[in-house]
Amino acid sequence: TPTLWKKFRGLFKRWLRMKPEVSAEIKQIYETLQMLPFTQRCGDDKHALHDLTRAGVIADMLQTRPAEFREFSRRAARAFAESDAIEAVYHLLASDLDAGIRMFYRLIDALCKRDHNLNGAHRLISYLRELIDIRALSGARTERALSYGYSLLGNLQMNYASVSAAAESYQQSLEIDQRLAAADPANTEAQRDLSISYNKLGDVQVQLGDTQTALSAYQQSLEIGQQLAAADPDNTQA
Repeated sequence: TPTLWKKFRGLFKRWLRMKPEVSAEIKQIYETLQMLPFTQRCGDDKHALHDLTRAGVIADMLQTRPAEFREFSRRAARAFAESDAIEAVYHLLASDLDAGIRMFYRLIDALCKRDHNLNGAHRLISYLRELIDIRALSGARTERALSYGYSLLGNLQMNYASVSAAAESYQQSLEIDQRLAAADPANTEAQRDLSISYNKLGDVQVQLGDTQTALSAYQQSLEIGQQLAAADPDNTQA
């Protein structure tokens, strides 16, 4: 497939300078690429690389041609807006962080709280994690969004999947919150998030029958809550 990929990359560069509509030639190549094991359907008549392959391609593009990467992401977000909200958010996060974060919270809430869509929630969270891993996104804001996603996924798994799966998601959320709280000890929001994560971990460990781990998690949650209350007695959320 190297020749096919070389041809596609050349056409792709031309497409960046064209209107958002994909030409018939590019569509034909995409349809050919779909037959290969590293591509998958994504939305109506759209295709995307499998996660690991796509991450490598995007990471390279981000490092070598950042302006083209952002432009591609903007156009891709528009192209998927009507057919695949999760894919659209992925590209929106890569091109417009403020709008992308807002849409991430809105969509993860809908997937977990309204639609009870485990696969969709998994996919959205993995997309955000991919962008963080390839360093397209960074900072406490994106890490906090990822932690929130894992926490909601854990809630959903507790009710519709398995307790052990929920425990893994809560652990992921906790590890992020631990990093954020350690990086900014004076940030009461980060400390409150950490307290909540410990409490959720305690709940799931009770369900798993590990009362010692649950007790330790509850104790750490309580200690953080007491510290927050002592620091701000008038704050009813502390």
